[in-house]
Amino acid sequence: MKLRIKGDTVRFRVPPSGLESLMRDGKLTSQVRFSLRPNGSLFYSLMLDESIDKATVSFAGNEITARLPKAEAIYWASTDTVGLGGEIQLDESSLLTLLVEKDFACLDRSDEENEDTYPNPNAGQAC
Repeated sequence: MKLRIKGDTVRFRVPPSGLESLMRDGKLTSQVRFSLRPNGSLFYSLMLDESIDKATVSFAGNEITARLPKAEAIYWASTDTVGLGGEIQLDESSLLTLLVEKDFACLDRSDEENEDTYPNPNAGQAC
């Protein structure tokens, strides 16, 4: 799973194997290590949650956790739908955008670099 943060947007990109794990286990976690010391890693997780009707995201300790409505995630996983998420109101004037998307193959990368990705729907089209 990949994590991209830009401004007030958090985007999770999920490969086919990760989506399979999320659907099977209800949670998918990855990490980036900044050091070998305790708390030297940033964890980022997706969780399925039957009790919510819209996606949420939280940051606690050293983990970013996005909770997804289970029914919506099941639909996303079983169709050609690219992603889910939306805007989360933080306060009266602040929004955080959360996107959870299938990880498509990059058109300008090798087959090896595109391993465990979804076929890009734009492959074979002229630019």
